[in-house]
Amino acid sequence: IESQREMTRILASAIDFTIEKEAEQVRSNANSQYVIDALKENNLKYRVKNEKEIQIYLADMNKRWIKASDDDPFLKDYLENKLSHRLSGLKIEEKKLITITIADKFGGLAGSTARPSKFYSFDQDWWLSSYTKGYGEPFIGNVEYDEASHLWCLPFAIPIEDEAGSVIGVYKASISLDTFFKPLLDFKIGNTGKVVLVDDKAYLVYHNEALPFANKYCEYEEFQKT
Repeated sequence: IESQREMTRILASAIDFTIEKEAEQVRSNANSQYVIDALKENNLKYRVKNEKEIQIYLADMNKRWIKASDDDPFLKDYLENKLSHRLSGLKIEEKKLITITIADKFGGLAGSTARPSKFYSFDQDWWLSSYTKGYGEPFIGNVEYDEASHLWCLPFAIPIEDEAGSVIGVYKASISLDTFFKPLLDFKIGNTGKVVLVDDKAYLVYHNEALPFANKYCEYEEFQKT
């Protein structure tokens, strides 16, 4: 039993290492000079607006965004601008990236590889947790399902800082969940022993014969005892 526990600890450490490695790569991408330059230019539009005017502006933009058809030039201003093209190129290079979205220092959209449901992100956990009132903190969210790609992914959010260290926006990258399962794929104990990865609600995140979150490993009360 102790040897099996040690195997479990080693596998958990391997997944931890993979998550830390991906977080560091996202941080490096987030603070690329082209991202910083694009956000500085984007944020210039707020110079002559007070707080109330900014709120009104973002609310109006959000209404336009939701109503716009997919071929509306208004959407193309954000999904096909120079920043979004660079992000799309990065996504092609790193196939594990599902979506990349950049929001400015007020939560407004600056660029993205796919159309988000809303123009602003200031009410989203990833933006709030990473921006943290301008102090900036890395954030790893809960596993989420990407409707466009039909894939499960893990979201990372990193504050973007200018040369003076001020947070000027937030970079969110959603990475395919399969990236973190590689240490588990071929692991077995005997003929029947298999690896499962379980979330904090007892749902199966990884099982080689089941879809993520389709089944529970056990009842929640039993899981709490474990």
